Amino acid sequence: MLRRFLLLTFFSLAPALLAAGVLSAGSKPAQACACCGSYQVFGVASDDVLFVRTGPGPRYPVVTALPNGTQCISVKGRRGSWLKISYAEYTGWAHSRYLRYFDGS
Repeated sequence: MLRRFLLLTFFSLAPALLAAGVLSAGSKPAQACACCGSYQVFGVASDDVLFVRTGPGPRYPVVTALPNGTQCISVKGRRGSWLKISYAEYTGWAHSRYLRYFDGS
């Protein structure tokens, strides 16, 4: 009885859900963005990289370098215009001018 009610309810609502874009015919279900809610490198020239350093300033040694477009960067802290970040197995500091919040769009 409950199954019949649920099936009838679904099939009576399906056309409206399709029209509203909640359901789509023949497409795969939407997948969550793996890096949404993190940061990405932007504004770095294609032939350049963003240096991640051991401290918040240009005089600290370089830990790693990230090319423009690198995503999935976590921000752990801030000191002035420098952000303490984590990417893959690296943790260090990068200038905030070259990092932006990534929401998947």
